[in-house]
Amino acid sequence: MTFEKISFKKRHVYFIIFNLIALPALFFLSRQVIALREKTPEKPLTVYGTLRPFELTSHTGKRFGLEHMKNRVWVANFMFSHCPNECPAMNFKIGLLQESLGKEAGFLSFSVDPEKDTPAVLQDYAKRFNAKEDVWFFLTGPKTVISRILEDCHFADAEDPLLHGLRLVLLDDKGQVRGYHDYSDPFLIKNLTHAIQLLKEKG
Repeated sequence: MTFEKISFKKRHVYFIIFNLIALPALFFLSRQVIALREKTPEKPLTVYGTLRPFELTSHTGKRFGLEHMKNRVWVANFMFSHCPNECPAMNFKIGLLQESLGKEAGFLSFSVDPEKDTPAVLQDYAKRFNAKEDVWFFLTGPKTVISRILEDCHFADAEDPLLHGLRLVLLDDKGQVRGYHDYSDPFLIKNLTHAIQLLKEKG
């Protein structure tokens, strides 16, 4: 029997022994980690800011203010109807969220170009993304109000529409900013669903 054959047999034996010992140990450790995670309570979401009282007009022509946000969690974004690239992509994602989350959340799309985005323009725009009545609101109004909301969410001023934020903002029913989510994140729906559930449970 050659040296190479003996070495191969030894390596094979060592491999079997390693699997018999190491794999059960790794399985046990993984179960311990999972159990530890289940026992560790998740902390409430951070408050990053708060929307000041505002009054805007929705794409249906109805008034919408901070008081209309009660008893609901919201996902908000900033956009303008003639935006060629990012806004349609972002609103397409919100359309998917609208379908997947059902009644778990409402959606607010603030126009950063209110001079062009009248309620009538936004009404046609909302139809492109199948915005559901009383679920997804496209909002417009005085530029000073939009600028204040952008500031409360820690985004750039609305003076230049191209500088609007490209993240989705999670808001609670008091108008408090509770998180930011990249609309291009492949796990957006999963992460937002988890955050919304946590917000409802922990506040």
